[in-house]
Amino acid sequence: MCDLNVLAFQTDPTRISTYIGFKPNGVSYPELGFTDKHRSTRHHNQDEENFRKVTAINDFNITQFAYMVKKIYSLREGNGTLLENCIMMWGSGLEDGNKHERKNLQFIVAGRGGGSIQTSRFLPNTKDNQGDLLTTLLKCAQIPARSANRHCNKGN
Repeated sequence: MCDLNVLAFQTDPTRISTYIGFKPNGVSYPELGFTDKHRSTRHHNQDEENFRKVTAINDFNITQFAYMVKKIYSLREGNGTLLENCIMMWGSGLEDGNKHERKNLQFIVAGRGGGSIQTSRFLPNTKDNQGDLLTTLLKCAQIPARSANRHCNKGN
C-alpha cells in the first residue's frame, strides 16, 4: 500500500491519500511474532507483554511511514523533491488505549507542503487538539475549510 500511495503521488492522479496502516479492531500482526489483535493489546491493563506488543506494532507502523517518506523524498519533482511538495502525517488517535485518553498525542509531519510548512521543528507541550492540527494542514495544502463542508452531512 505504501508503494501504491507513492505511485499515486508520483504520477499525479491524486495528491490526497489516507493510508491507514492498521484497522484497530481487526488486524493482527503475525509477522511480528504474535496474533493478538491491535485493539486488545492497546487495552493493556498494565500488562508488560501487551506493552511490548503495542511497542512492536508502533515500531512497525513508524517503519512503514519512514519507508514511504524516504521513497517520496527520493523522487525528483521540479527543482526539488516530491516530498517538498507534499504533506505527510503519522499519528494516533489515543495516547492510552486502556483509558481512552487523548491527552498526549504524538504526530510526525513530513514534507514542506510546497513551502507552506516550516520544517525541522519539535513542538513539545502543545495544548491544541488534533482537529486544530488537521485544520492547519488543510490550510497549508490550500484547501479551504468551507470546501470540506460540502461533503458533510449537515443533518447531523
